[in-house]
Amino acid sequence: MEAIKITYDNIGNTLDIWFVKPTKQIICDDLDNDTIVKRDKKGRIVGLEILNYVKNRKHKVDAIPLELSLI
Repeated sequence: MEAIKITYDNIGNTLDIWFVKPTKQIICDDLDNDTIVKRDKKGRIVGLEILNYVKNRKHKVDAIPLELSLI
């Protein structure tokens, strides 16, 4: 199992999550709720992007609200 890569873009205020190594050949589906699903050529979900991640942001973010659970 590959490591999940999570990055936060402080300028764009987006959270980017990859379940596999990031690739240039992806298909993006906008879910109309500030969430973009990233799929590979076979249609498998390989990542997510959450737009406007930190709500009501007025200053540079030093930490992001993120909860992680392993099941």
